[in-house]
Amino acid sequence: MKVDTDMANGLVEDEHGNIDFKEANVIPNVEIGVIMAILHPPIPGLPGRSVLDKELLPRQPLELKFIPGKGVDVKEDKIIATESGRPVIEQRGRIVKAMIMSKLVHQGNVNITTGNIRFSGDIEIVGEVEDNMIVEAGGDIFVHRSINESNITASKSITAKGNVNNSNLTAGKQHLLVLELGHLLKTLEEQVGKMIIIIKQLMDSKQYKSKEFQSKGLQPLIIILSEKKFMDVKVLAKKYVDIVERAEAILRNLSGKR
Repeated sequence: MKVDTDMANGLVEDEHGNIDFKEANVIPNVEIGVIMAILHPPIPGLPGRSVLDKELLPRQPLELKFIPGKGVDVKEDKIIATESGRPVIEQRGRIVKAMIMSKLVHQGNVNITTGNIRFSGDIEIVGEVEDNMIVEAGGDIFVHRSINESNITASKSITAKGNVNNSNLTAGKQHLLVLELGHLLKTLEEQVGKMIIIIKQLMDSKQYKSKEFQSKGLQPLIIILSEKKFMDVKVLAKKYVDIVERAEAILRNLSGKR
């Protein structure tokens, strides 16, 4: 497997020791084109020996039968997502089925117990959205009851069957991209801040104050830290550039339609 299929614990302590319990659950999401898994042929076992020193031959391995479901395609040995959403893997005996759940149906209310909801597809909330919660969708959001003092963001449309009380509702791809950029910038800021602290500590060391280190400057330190300790910085920076390019494309399309 190349992707997670189970809910993850999103609780993270910030630099001040605070934990946002509304981020307790992280719903696994994949985008179109992501490699979900790689199919491997069965590998025969090796012969063994019994306590009487007799050779024990391994059983022949049984090959799994893979069935691609909705939103999934197979190219050579790769299982690829053809839709955005939550990856689901089901196994019954030797039969394995993979699919993409493009719509998340949340039974009940969205509150501190359930945590904020972020999903790359459509979201349907059977209950209401309680105070100070966040719901973000890469598609449509449909709320059966009220929305109360919360932030709701959808790439497409937002529908609320109940009252909307003192809440921020934002619909449209460009708004969702801005939100993504905000999340990325916050993470990048935290990572770069930690990197700066380490660099300052190293600069105060006797080893760095040697002529050899001072002649090379900070670049070698930054390269080492980004490759060994802060590997996510490059990934986040690339993702930031990708989102900016997507946003520019959307703005160009909007300008062309006017």
